[in-house]
Amino acid sequence: MLLGMFFVGTVNAQEVTAKVVRGKQPVKKSKTVKKTNAKIAQQPAQAAKAKTQSADVKQEAPKNAAAAVRQPTEAEMKKMVAYEFLRRLVYNADLMIKSKKPAEAYALLEPHEGTYSGEIPFDYLLGLAALDSGKPDRATIAFERVLAVNPKFSGARLDLARAYFAMGSDDLAKKEFTTVLSQNPHEQTAAVIKKYIELIDERHQAKIQKVTAYLEASVGYDDNITAATGDYYQGIYEYMGRTIPLPTLRTALTIGDSSQHYSHMYEGVSGGVDFTRVVSEENGVSLLAGADVKHRVYDHVNAYNNTNLDLRVGVSVASGVDNYKVTGTFGHYWQAGFTSGTTSNRETIGLNTEWKHGFGARDQMIWSLNFSQPHYIMTPTQDTRQVALSGSWLHIFEGSTVPLIFANANRSVDRAVEVLNAGSGANVGRTTTGVLAHFQFTPLTNTDFFMSGGLTVRHDDSVDGRTSAGSNIYARDVTKTITVGATTRPWAKWSIKGSATSTDNDSNVSLYKYRKLEGSVSLRRDF
Repeated sequence: MLLGMFFVGTVNAQEVTAKVVRGKQPVKKSKTVKKTNAKIAQQPAQAAKAKTQSADVKQEAPKNAAAAVRQPTEAEMKKMVAYEFLRRLVYNADLMIKSKKPAEAYALLEPHEGTYSGEIPFDYLLGLAALDSGKPDRATIAFERVLAVNPKFSGARLDLARAYFAMGSDDLAKKEFTTVLSQNPHEQTAAVIKKYIELIDERHQAKIQKVTAYLEASVGYDDNITAATGDYYQGIYEYMGRTIPLPTLRTALTIGDSSQHYSHMYEGVSGGVDFTRVVSEENGVSLLAGADVKHRVYDHVNAYNNTNLDLRVGVSVASGVDNYKVTGTFGHYWQAGFTSGTTSNRETIGLNTEWKHGFGARDQMIWSLNFSQPHYIMTPTQDTRQVALSGSWLHIFEGSTVPLIFANANRSVDRAVEVLNAGSGANVGRTTTGVLAHFQFTPLTNTDFFMSGGLTVRHDDSVDGRTSAGSNIYARDVTKTITVGATTRPWAKWSIKGSATSTDNDSNVSLYKYRKLEGSVSLRRDF
């Protein structure tokens, strides 16, 4: 490891060099040398020659000593440079964390993870930076590497427990907290650990039985409440199979209230409650129940005021990364209507099945298969039996803004219960296919920005299902929607959401072509 690296032998070579340069290299004189010196004293010529040879030896000695010093190899030099870079990297990251700038520390360290993973100081600081900047899943990986090298590093084990706690992995967190507590930590540290364990126990009890609720108020504007076509008479002309001249229709027909264009403000209130009770922790079985009520009032268009009630009860089974749920539903929709006896009031019963599968901490796949039967109280010829299949994928990207994307594809088939026309057999049966993509990111603390787009294609399964008898038209609609908005959470359990939606419906029957723009702002309180 780089932090434990040093070069053996270099220091001794330097000492030798210093002694030679100072002329203090230890050389022990022999008896032969003494005799030779006596002869030199008697023979000046030989003495001069000896002095010359001695001078040559002295000049060569430093060179030979310097050559004896081992120079670092290229690989060793690279290690020295890498060591110095790691030292500075760790130093700067430590300063950032101490200055309450964990996101900056993470951004500094993360690009070098592939190079320095396995170095305890690097991995530990990377784990701290990730944990304190809201990335507990990344923190666990770094702390686990530290403990793989040094299992006795109590600080890393304590922070690993904190990371598990932040992820909601309470069983793993409690195990690590208990391990640190068994090592007799400092009194203050032990108190903190005990508090965490208490919180884990409380969360465990809350998971056994949980009740959540919400209240919401909204105000908005809809520029085409009735989804009216831009040219009503052209629509009727095609609806009638082009059998009546268009000028005659313009003279003879008066646009009905439900087909006129209305654009007004609206206000809404809603509320809901959900109940969950774990009946078997060992098998992950829970009972579910819930209810929602929504009411909307349109200014000056009272006929479109509506109330919606949804009830549900079911059971879920959690097994590892999989979650299975079966839910029975009942819904009731009330609308005032323009004409008595032709309202859209309906009751719907259904059975929904769902399977969720997790792929790590950032990906989730969802499949659902739903059966429902809406019953229109005033107009039973609109009743259908519906089967719907849906598949979705959720991915959370890495990054300080926590971007995520949700994609969905769905297909539903509605089989008519009754016919519209006994002679032609026309009915409201249809097949609908749709796709949806939703993107969200959080550039500001407690504020999400989102954008979604959808495309839905509807094919009528019956000729003249939405046209007059004899038109011989299979109606087909293509609906495109785009929504943009933001949600902010200014206070605990409070949220404010603003959004705008554009809808464009194209149809091969002009009567059903329309465009609309709707915007709203809502205030929500969760309990």
